[in-house]
Amino acid sequence: MNFPILTFLTFFPLVGVIYILLRRGTDEVVERSSKNISILVSLVNFIVSLFLWSKFDTANPGFQFVEESAWIKNFVSYKMGVDGVSIFLVLLTTFISPLCIFAAINSLKKRIKEFLIAILIMQTFMIGVFCALDLFLFFLFFEGGLIPMFLIIGIWGGERRVYSALKFFLYTFLGSIFMLIAIIAIYWNMNTLDLVKLMGRLIEDYSGVVNIMPKFALVFVFSSLANVGLPGTSGFVGEFLTLIGTFKVNYIVSILAATGVILSAAYSLWLCKRVVFGEFKVNNHGEKLLDLDATEFIILFLLMILTIIFGVYPNLILEPISSSVDLIVKNMGAIK
Repeated sequence: MNFPILTFLTFFPLVGVIYILLRRGTDEVVERSSKNISILVSLVNFIVSLFLWSKFDTANPGFQFVEESAWIKNFVSYKMGVDGVSIFLVLLTTFISPLCIFAAINSLKKRIKEFLIAILIMQTFMIGVFCALDLFLFFLFFEGGLIPMFLIIGIWGGERRVYSALKFFLYTFLGSIFMLIAIIAIYWNMNTLDLVKLMGRLIEDYSGVVNIMPKFALVFVFSSLANVGLPGTSGFVGEFLTLIGTFKVNYIVSILAATGVILSAAYSLWLCKRVVFGEFKVNNHGEKLLDLDATEFIILFLLMILTIIFGVYPNLILEPISSSVDLIVKNMGAIK
């Protein structure tokens, strides 16, 4: 496909922003026009995302609809693409956006024009986050999306909106500093910010670690199995209780949740196969890897034992918290 569909999806909401900013007339006319153009833009974006999905090749595990052009020479490139995971996040964003706009125009009583501008800008940044294949480009989209979120919290939030907005800014700003430092460090060591290349290198760097890091491999495999809810581990208890509780309320949601568990297990097993049992190669920096020392292994082994204990005897945790949980459930029921 020659048409830059991902660029269109990402930046088309800004067309609505520009229209709203340039629209002139009485307050009533501007507000009505802002609502109409916001709905129109968000629906068009959703339809285009459905077209994107219809053209997506599910048999291809790699990134598709890739767009790439040089931006900052030898450092940052404008590279966009979607795979089987990110395309659904794009669909989710384009689906939720018109719903948010419909909800806003029926509930907000002040500054509706500014709110719609913030929503459209945030949609641009969110889609950009899910499509960006350059780490620095991802950083720009991610940080840009925090601005309209900050404004939405601070202007249209509840009673403590200013406090919440300030707290949101401080936490995200601190995290952003460390993220930027990490991006610079990655570029310094890997000489690229291309996410596709970085992911490929990282998996290859740890291929076949069981040959040189047997203790680490043991802990890695056990943790992966516990993470996907292997019976006999604490992860299984949590997943089982969650699915049972959800099934009593909505069986469709529980089926979707169970599907997620299956997909998570498939990915974890694939990761174990590639990282732990893959073919070891000397040129993948494996010679730099060191196995767990005695202290590290003992600490992790104790955590593994606890994982099994709580998986076999979950009542060690469930019984002490049951009364408190029952009270919370009872109070929630009273609120309804």
